[in-house]
Amino acid sequence: ARDRGSRVVTAILLSFAIALALNGAFFAVAAARKTDVVTDLSRELTNSQKVTFVAGKGEREEIREERREQAVHALEDTQKAPGKEIGADYMLKGNISTILDESQGVKAVFYQVDLELIDLQNNVKSWFGQKKIKKVIERKRLLF
Repeated sequence: ARDRGSRVVTAILLSFAIALALNGAFFAVAAARKTDVVTDLSRELTNSQKVTFVAGKGEREEIREERREQAVHALEDTQKAPGKEIGADYMLKGNISTILDESQGVKAVFYQVDLELIDLQNNVKSWFGQKKIKKVIERKRLLF
């Protein structure tokens, strides 16, 4: 089951990304590590068929290596030619911070998601988004 936090972050970005996608924008997601939020966001935007994501830097290197291998080892009519990649129009970067706080049996988790969208044509940071989410968990005490 997905947590409410992932849906909130995705919903914020969905409307903005769809507006950009109407102009045929392609996105690259820069993530030091894939998170559930990034995965959910990419899945929902891709499934909307209004946004196209291209492979990130690490993935592109892996795919290019596969093409080099095909050039040597695959049948000629099945080889995939280099130089046919689609370049991204925007890069979505961000981070997710988590702060844990516990006092008198009540645990609170604070999530902060900071995102920025960078236009790769001119390096303009064209959008910033931030969402703070607080989740409180009360532990029931057992009395004997």
